Amino acid sequence: MRSTVAVALALAAGARAVAVESERPAHVFGKGGAGVYRPPPSATGNAPPPRLGKDGAGVLKGPETVPRLGKGGNGVYKGAELDAKTIAAKFAWYVEQFEKTYDIQEYAERLKAFARTLKEIQHHEEGHKVGLNKFSDWTSDEFEAYQKYKPSMKRHAPQTHKTSGKSLPTEVDWRKEGLVADVKDQGSCGSCWTFSTVASIEGAHAKKHGKMVTLSEQNLVDCVKKDRLPSDAEDCCDGCDGGLMDNAFDYIINKQKGGIDTEVSYPYRGEDEKCAFASSEDGARIANWTDVPSGDEDALMDALATVGPVSVALDASRQWQTYAGGVLTPRKWLGGCSSDPSKADHGVAVVGYGTDPTSGDYWIVRNSWGSAWGEDGYVRLKRGVNACGVANFASYPTAK
Repeated sequence: MRSTVAVALALAAGARAVAVESERPAHVFGKGGAGVYRPPPSATGNAPPPRLGKDGAGVLKGPETVPRLGKGGNGVYKGAELDAKTIAAKFAWYVEQFEKTYDIQEYAERLKAFARTLKEIQHHEEGHKVGLNKFSDWTSDEFEAYQKYKPSMKRHAPQTHKTSGKSLPTEVDWRKEGLVADVKDQGSCGSCWTFSTVASIEGAHAKKHGKMVTLSEQNLVDCVKKDRLPSDAEDCCDGCDGGLMDNAFDYIINKQKGGIDTEVSYPYRGEDEKCAFASSEDGARIANWTDVPSGDEDALMDALATVGPVSVALDASRQWQTYAGGVLTPRKWLGGCSSDPSKADHGVAVVGYGTDPTSGDYWIVRNSWGSAWGEDGYVRLKRGVNACGVANFASYPTAK
């Protein structure tokens, strides 16, 4: 592989013009960077922060359809081994399509990581689809470090979900009911926990008041600091360096009188800044939050069907790095996600469930890596096996 990559590096450099930059790496986000979700201009008429990426969308986007390999796009490639010329050509295409820029030294390292990802895609034989995305030039260690949820084995909500006893529908999709906002992109900031928190608050507010109001993750990134729940030994949270949804709910209720600012009034920057919460700009309020019994998928299903979108934490492993569609089932070998609570590292929101005629029961999970990842920003996760620990840390707010 090393010699193949070396040849590919030389070929890629000479095959076509590739953007090479000496000062900024590819995945720099926030001010002056790229890949950060930007809301519409505010009503005040002030110009929003610079919007980068294709068409000014602020999200590193690939082509309209995520490139996939093999028959049916399932990522299986049964031809000859990848040669240096093929790797070089695909990497040059990838750099252009995903608007990557590297300095000269990083270019070689990114090509190596890309070649490893491409080889993994080539040999993919699982049921879900895989493909290239903005993480394809990252190493597995970098991808693991990107997940900043900080697991706590303690549950702190004032109340615990009790199953309704009702007959539940065979499928639920709160996107169709207007309880789920468009997928956003957290950028390189480890703020997944804020996106998970906001998603369930947006859903609770929309269900109670009949109107979707998009809310501010940046409010939580900047403001949720030094929050300590009962029996905790340490404070939380650390903005782009991670946090917990329970602490975010607690902070909103106790420090912001239950309110959270709108996204328009407090736009996402993707970096830690000074807290600027303004109660006059809040777009929703919560009175309480509830934990779902740990590891209980039946309780999670009941909560989802009877309440609305639910914030969860899970293990987003290497399988998530190349996911492009279908029902993801945890693999038992290297890179498979774990249901072990201590492995939870990423905050997301469950917004529905259903059954695939081929792959069986699944959860619909809303991610915060932009709409070019997965199935338009979502992943369908195997239901009934606590896949990736989806039911270990689940909670939802109660809207005022």
